[in-house]
Amino acid sequence: MEKNLAKKATKEIWLFNSGSTFSGNPKWLFLYIRVHRPDIEAYWICDQQDLVKKIRKLGHPAATFRSLQGEKWKRQADVFVVDQVKEHLPISFPSTIKILNLWHGVGCKTIERGVKFGELRQRIYQKHIRYYSVYQNNQLFLVTSPLMEKHFQEQIAIPDENLIRAGYPANSRESDLTTYSHAIKASKGLPDDAKIILYAPTYRDRSLTNFFGKAIPDIASLLALLQKQNALFIFKIHPLMAQDPIYQQLQANYSNHPNLLFWDNQQDIYEIFNQVDIAIVDYSSIFYDLLASGVKSFIRYIFDYKESDTMRDFAFDYLDMTFGTLCYDFETMLLALEAPVVRAGVQTDIDRLETLFWEYDRPDNCEKIITATQCFQIKNTTFPTLYSFDIFDTLLRRKTLEPLGVFYYVQDKLQNSPLEFPGYFRDNYQRIRRQAEAQLRDYYRKSTSLRGSDLLEIQLEEIFARLQTLYDLTTEQTDYLMELELEGELQTIEGIPEQIAACLELKQRGETVVLISDMYLPETFMKQLLRKVHPELAELPLFLSSTTGEQKSTKKLYLRVFESLDYRFEKWIHHGDNQHADIKMAQSLGIETVFCPRQKFEQYERALVNRIPHYDGYLTAGLFANYRTKARHSSDYYIYAFVSMYFVPYVHWALKHALQQGTETVYFLSRDGHYLKLIADTLIALKKYPLRTKYLYGSRKAWRIPSFVEEIDEEFFSPFGNFEALTDFDSVLEALCVNEETFDRLFPELNHLKACTNITLTEKQEIIYAAKNSSHYRDFLLAYAKEKRICINQYFQQEINPDEKFVFIEYWGRGYTQDCFNRLLADAFGKPIQTVFYYARSIYPSHGLSIRHNFNPNLTSLVFVEAIFATVPYHSITAYQWDKTIARPVIDYKENTAGLHNGIQALLPEFIADFYQLPLLDEDALERSLFDFAIDYFRTSAYKNSYIIENFAPLKDSVRLHAKEEEYAPCIRLRDCLPKLAGRPIAVQTTNMRLSLARSSRLVRLLYQIEKKWLEKAVRQLKIRLRFLKRKLLFRS
Repeated sequence: MEKNLAKKATKEIWLFNSGSTFSGNPKWLFLYIRVHRPDIEAYWICDQQDLVKKIRKLGHPAATFRSLQGEKWKRQADVFVVDQVKEHLPISFPSTIKILNLWHGVGCKTIERGVKFGELRQRIYQKHIRYYSVYQNNQLFLVTSPLMEKHFQEQIAIPDENLIRAGYPANSRESDLTTYSHAIKASKGLPDDAKIILYAPTYRDRSLTNFFGKAIPDIASLLALLQKQNALFIFKIHPLMAQDPIYQQLQANYSNHPNLLFWDNQQDIYEIFNQVDIAIVDYSSIFYDLLASGVKSFIRYIFDYKESDTMRDFAFDYLDMTFGTLCYDFETMLLALEAPVVRAGVQTDIDRLETLFWEYDRPDNCEKIITATQCFQIKNTTFPTLYSFDIFDTLLRRKTLEPLGVFYYVQDKLQNSPLEFPGYFRDNYQRIRRQAEAQLRDYYRKSTSLRGSDLLEIQLEEIFARLQTLYDLTTEQTDYLMELELEGELQTIEGIPEQIAACLELKQRGETVVLISDMYLPETFMKQLLRKVHPELAELPLFLSSTTGEQKSTKKLYLRVFESLDYRFEKWIHHGDNQHADIKMAQSLGIETVFCPRQKFEQYERALVNRIPHYDGYLTAGLFANYRTKARHSSDYYIYAFVSMYFVPYVHWALKHALQQGTETVYFLSRDGHYLKLIADTLIALKKYPLRTKYLYGSRKAWRIPSFVEEIDEEFFSPFGNFEALTDFDSVLEALCVNEETFDRLFPELNHLKACTNITLTEKQEIIYAAKNSSHYRDFLLAYAKEKRICINQYFQQEINPDEKFVFIEYWGRGYTQDCFNRLLADAFGKPIQTVFYYARSIYPSHGLSIRHNFNPNLTSLVFVEAIFATVPYHSITAYQWDKTIARPVIDYKENTAGLHNGIQALLPEFIADFYQLPLLDEDALERSLFDFAIDYFRTSAYKNSYIIENFAPLKDSVRLHAKEEEYAPCIRLRDCLPKLAGRPIAVQTTNMRLSLARSSRLVRLLYQIEKKWLEKAVRQLKIRLRFLKRKLLFRS
């Protein structure tokens, strides 16, 4: 309601409404004020334009809520007069408006907050959630006796100071005020002495459309009696029951019958109460209104008394609080009409009930109501807020992120179960478990009539009972499965820290906080989960669907909370992750919501669980997903979830294997070993492995030539040897390890290469041939190697203890560097020494003293990982130098990707700590699977992953010996594509074209696709035709 009040006239403005009709207490107070209180502007306001026209025709002002006039009245109104606790209050009402609730009847039924079932329950609770403070601060309520005062205070929660004690305006109406013709007998062609019988059954909560078939099973017998009795039978039904098909059929067939009248609810039946001779009633409050209007002959037709679907509960003893002939079936009711029984003591009953229900009734009811309303002061009382939290994915979450992970826990455990399960069941348990639950839920939805209940929540025991039936499991097997699932849930559960902190802060402030969950797990176990995460959570009131059978998704669990807490709050704020159950359903009840987005797997994480469909796979993907939500930068997540997979599983395997072999010291070679040693040191500290680590500076480039002790290794001249990356004359000198003067002396025949800026393949082959076949060059190289070995041997003697058992952890390669190292080590210590190297994958197998252990046989190229190693802030070691008598490596520092390097240094240890505290079932198998998945994912999907595109593709490295550093997958500019349109290669050197395209503009990607699909094919066909034409011309010549 608006706080700013528009300027209005001096007279008070009272607005009146009685739903869709011009009737009830608001109508009679409205008419009284119109006649007797010119100091008050009384206006009727409603939604129906037809009703507005009707009231205006009677000479009274009326407008619809949404009309311009209605909007003006709403903004200026002082009092809003109604006959019910309104479900909707116009937002344009001023906050200073008084709501005068005259109600619509006394009686025995529970009402408003006392309604515990039925169609109205939700609507009632909803309005009390939305407007509770308005009802308490702005609403006055009319009560007619001490009994009704107590009744309404209990049922509607009305403060004592908000009560008006008086009779109903409808029962003290002025008889000359009419809004329609009262000649109802004449309208049916009946004489004046005809009796009027009113049948006014009450609203049935659970039988809105199947009531009249039971109430009037034999219309012919009724009509015969009415004709015999010269009586008019009026059906006055509740508007909500008008859709009953039997009633509609009766109305269609007998609307013109002279002895039947189907009352139009637009007409106020109170105006003709004085014509009623006999009233047939059941549980409606209309009994007391008829009594107050002078009717003395009643038939209590209660054929469905105490049936479960009759109506809501009684607040009082119905039989004691009414009087009249009791009829429990249709035939008895007809007999009562045919021979009315005049019972002694009727006046005593009338006097007793009038005292009980109308003690406050006085001739000046209307004036008393008006005075009390004008004297009422609107309060400014504030009420507490109710806070509720969903549990799963709001306060708690599974480390597997999805419940499917827990089902995989059971499936993985079944593989080694001491109990024998059917093979199909064991190998497909996770799918079978989901199917059984889905089938059970489907049954619950489709069997409400069969079960006699509209409750939809299932129980955990029922799911496993279903599995037992489907697969002929023993009780021992069934109990074992259920125990495994609960064990998995308990092991997998963790808290969501920020949400728990918010929840407990509210609790510590003294706010009312409750937990609400749609969950099949039993309540005792849910408490156990809450207690594990945080003991205080288990102390909060818990509303659980498996306990009540009611769900948030149907709104009924929210209604249960309302009842249990006897809702008296300013507002209700619910926190949850489910858009339907926690947000849409809550909001529809007037509950404010806080959406807590459920963490979901993104593309990479989903690919992981698809590739590794096991409990451990889900744990890992869940770990990644949870870290992703708190990562400050995309590079952090890239390191944590991608880089870790390339290194950590492999290094841990190598350490465990080395321990089994009795290893004492693990060496790591620069530069690749920088991150590998960091990982190993973290793992050794975490796992308390009895291993030492040491970092050794060296490289293929630094060791290759010095390792030539007696002869030149033919590998030196191979395609992957020292001449792999020749580009210009300077690179030739570097590859040959000569200066220009020595080059001129040893290779005069290659003098022409000095002018070359781009060495061709032919020239490369020419260089290799000349070097390989030059004895002078071989002698030079052996002498050069001998000189370099002096410093290298000293370095090895300083750093390596040949008498202990040691291993090296490398990353990948052919294994040639190990052979070079082997020769150097033997020369340094004067004896052959076995070297054990670990590789993620090597090309060479073990040979001689070079022992090679491989982690994975996957042939996916690992060259991309070199770009990550290249973030280390120094180049590969190429030489050693003397520092007095100490041999030291020459470290050539460089500009690096500092952010990524620093991130790797910080985040790999963090990942290791997080990952190895997971409750893994098979660590070894998972490590192998994760590594295999990660490198395959890079091969197949790198170009589709934004983390790889953004953080990896721009990295620079020199993979080939003597080559310059270049981006792994540079962005392609539009001008770089122009050569491709002429059939020449794109003017960009890239290791991965798909990644380069992913970094490029949409236009570049489009041009590339067009070229690949059309132009490349056309150029290829053109070349074929040109070759054919050339051959044809040669043949002719």
